[in-house]
Amino acid sequence: MSIFFKWRSDDHTIVIEHTSTKAYCVLLPMRGARLSRLGLYHVSSAAVLDLIHGISEGSSTAPDPAYKSAHLLPYPNRINNGSYRFRGRSYQLHINERQNLHALHGFIDERPFQLMRIQEDLQEENLDIEFRHSYDGSIAGFPFPFDIQLSYTFSASALSLQVRIINTGPGAMPMGYGWHPYFHLGAGSVNDWHLQLPAEVDEVITNDSMIPTGERNRFSAFGVAGAIGDRFFDTGFLIKSKADDQGRHVLRLSDPSRNIHLLCWQGRELPYVQLYTPSDRKTIAIEAMSCAADAFNNGMGLIQLSSGSSFDCRLGCALEK
Repeated sequence: MSIFFKWRSDDHTIVIEHTSTKAYCVLLPMRGARLSRLGLYHVSSAAVLDLIHGISEGSSTAPDPAYKSAHLLPYPNRINNGSYRFRGRSYQLHINERQNLHALHGFIDERPFQLMRIQEDLQEENLDIEFRHSYDGSIAGFPFPFDIQLSYTFSASALSLQVRIINTGPGAMPMGYGWHPYFHLGAGSVNDWHLQLPAEVDEVITNDSMIPTGERNRFSAFGVAGAIGDRFFDTGFLIKSKADDQGRHVLRLSDPSRNIHLLCWQGRELPYVQLYTPSDRKTIAIEAMSCAADAFNNGMGLIQLSSGSSFDCRLGCALEK
């Protein structure tokens, strides 16, 4: 019997509510086990703030070209022309970014995941929701089977995610992982919000089709919190700062006028981040990644996972009091 949470679920939607604060979390198992909605309790205002712009709940299978809250595997971002070589063999991925003719954001974002467990932790007052998906290696451009396990931990004021990717094939596989949430702060515009990046980051320089050139420049803006204003981002960064004592790299998104401060964090095993501001200026994507764009070709953060081995990472967000 649940004490702190109530939830309902079917094949398409899992809706969770923290009973005392009315904080909520909505997950879509059939659409890549992605996060659809997230409302966290803000202590200062004694209110629940809607923080995620996700795809609609329900059974719709309409494509989501924005990849809202999608898990990006086996590669985040772009693969140049969809082609790469690995261990002496050439491979061609499906081209799904028509503007630049690249392969974009992997292929598990719309795949069904199996719900494995929902379990309440009475001591910590949180709820664990676990999913699993097995890929059989049937895509010619990526003939490397793997399993992915996702474990969301939801509480009144925080959401964290643990990810494990297991190489289930007979040989090594190339891979990278990323998560693609669009954040907002309940109201207002990106122009009014403040951003703080880790103290030391390099901008990954790209060409006109968003493929890294191999150059990086030190990026000093937002080393301390500052207004985003009209700045446009579709920019990748390498985090060079040391992780904190919990092994995390931390970014902050704030609305000082309402005393709202959202902490977004990623484990040290995810040293890259992509920022993106859509043209409507209502959200900002903060995409934690294990590698840079086109890592299958340039090797920037590329993981070569041996048979039977796993890659584990952590990330999450929380409202600060």
